[in-house]
Amino acid sequence: MNLNLCNICTKKIYQFYELKSFPINIYKQDKKNIKNKTLKLFFCKYCNHISISRIKFENKIYKFYKKKLFFSKNYKPSEISGKKKILEISKEKPLSIYGLKVDHFTIFNKNYLNISKKYNKIIVSDCISNIYNIKEFFNKISDCLEEKGEIEIFHHYGPGIIKNLNIDRIYFEHINNFSYKSLNILANQHEFIIKSFKLLEKKNFFKAILIKKKILNLKKNIKIPNKNFDLISKKHLLKFKKKINLIKLKIKKEFQKKINKNNMFNIYGYGASIGSVAIIKFLNLEKYINKLIDNFSELKFINLDKKIIKIEKKFHKNYNNLVIFNLAPRYKFLIKKKVFNNSDKKISYFELLPSYNSIKKMPKAFNK
Repeated sequence: MNLNLCNICTKKIYQFYELKSFPINIYKQDKKNIKNKTLKLFFCKYCNHISISRIKFENKIYKFYKKKLFFSKNYKPSEISGKKKILEISKEKPLSIYGLKVDHFTIFNKNYLNISKKYNKIIVSDCISNIYNIKEFFNKISDCLEEKGEIEIFHHYGPGIIKNLNIDRIYFEHINNFSYKSLNILANQHEFIIKSFKLLEKKNFFKAILIKKKILNLKKNIKIPNKNFDLISKKHLLKFKKKINLIKLKIKKEFQKKINKNNMFNIYGYGASIGSVAIIKFLNLEKYINKLIDNFSELKFINLDKKIIKIEKKFHKNYNNLVIFNLAPRYKFLIKKKVFNNSDKKISYFELLPSYNSIKKMPKAFNK
């Protein structure tokens, strides 16, 4: 495999960003032996595919990872009945789909290669970007799909990383970040056609349904998006870098003011996922943050090589002179509500993505 070529269309790819010393795995609770590597972002001009530099041993990424229940209020599988034979492939716990019997395989250790039955519907749930050998994966699910069956794919949307500054999606797990065009090329390579394609959550996620090309009578119902709707240009890549630098500059200025005033304050990050680590790394926040707050994380700390940051489970009312960074932008409304409804102390609260916003007092909207 040529590392200078796109994994989907085999055209030349271009590096447009890199992060030094990014942790390969945050799930191993080890304070000494943490492995880091430079994370590089690549872009394919031909198919708009965004890829991330690979590590040598894929299994190291998920070592000690504990599966959780995936939930999205905007995603529900389409057209499911009790008569259909359904397969779900994911990296998390199986979806509970209306009490129906659903077979489940994971992407870990290529567990999906053990699939031996045929299915009417295959659901690839929130993991298409995580699969290193994507063509091997598609060969397998193609063999396991019945002639008139369909494949339903749900995951984050590649161009949203650039256009919506979804930097919390950038880490070694997400090797392939699909645009409509790159997914369409992959589908065609395996004799599929995209029957429907829908963007969700402010164009940050997508849901696609694929069918086999042989089903000619269904082609009339296929809606093809405008070919330029997810186009990424050099202008978008430059704007991506400019936005990141601008947010870093605003954070630096804010904290220089606090230092000049000799203020004593406690700095927390709200969120302790691998996506939170990406935000910390992109925006150079590790030099500011003292601790992390996460109601659901099973981790006790995150090792960032030069700094170990402890994780607390709850937000305590007696925190004084607090500075809080939101490190989970997808849940910013819930986090903001939890922060301001659980403290009457002085708080400086910062939303960082997709744009910088600071709140220095309790908003009336969140008063008890």
